[in-house]
Amino acid sequence: MSDSSVLADPPERLRPFVRDGRIAALPVKRSRRRLLLEQVAQAFEPGLRYPEREVDEILKPLFDDHCTLRRYLIDEDLLSRTPGGGPYWRSGGPVSFYGAGEADVARGAGGADAVGGAQGASDA
Repeated sequence: MSDSSVLADPPERLRPFVRDGRIAALPVKRSRRRLLLEQVAQAFEPGLRYPEREVDEILKPLFDDHCTLRRYLIDEDLLSRTPGGGPYWRSGGPVSFYGAGEADVARGAGGADAVGGAQGASDA
């Protein structure tokens, strides 16, 4: 998913915090902040690893303080990183299964294996 589209049409509860596809202010209320961070996490493909430079390039267009945004994503377990400062990967948040019905997802069809990391992102 393109990083510029993740906030193009935010849910109603997030609209006061998003202007022109960018975060204008981070919500103070944790439930709304979590919802916003889940939207941002959609910019990262499950199963892919990202160097810090690339994570920053994805986050910079979304919020002026991209370092704080990155930290919140990690704190909320939406992004993870190896302890030695290695690459980042998406570790949480909702995942869309295009072309798979709810029953297919429940049975593990429609690319569900990619969520657990057993297969590459090209399977999704």
